[in-house]
Amino acid sequence: MKQSAPFGRFIIGLAGCCWLAACASTQSVLELHGTIMYDRPEIKSLSYALTDSREQGGAAVVKVALMGDPGLSASFDITPGIVDRKPMKETSAGHYEGEFPFPIDLVGGPYTVMGRLRHEAAGEITRPDPNPLTIPLFSP
Repeated sequence: MKQSAPFGRFIIGLAGCCWLAACASTQSVLELHGTIMYDRPEIKSLSYALTDSREQGGAAVVKVALMGDPGLSASFDITPGIVDRKPMKETSAGHYEGEFPFPIDLVGGPYTVMGRLRHEAAGEITRPDPNPLTIPLFSP
């Protein structure tokens, strides 16, 4: 006797459900191995703020904020030759912050603030802030 196609699909579907039920009642571990492809890090934004408290005996401090892919290594440069690869801390997912106090005798500019975001396997990307940084002259 020939069975119709819908009945055959029903039997196959029923067998699949029984197999899933059997798996659900026993402990199973599925291990997957492979390589996750990651194109390259992305910096969404970079900004800085300068706080000058030299009149109160403090320093001129630049605070740098970078938004990008979470869980990576971030740093910043101030060029030419002020600071190189100053580490930043991830304060929340994808939001990195760092700061640098300028020596009291360092003034002038314009300087460029450059953000860096690094992924171990995919490499590093940089992004300059388009606004030049200038440290005003200070006379105590």
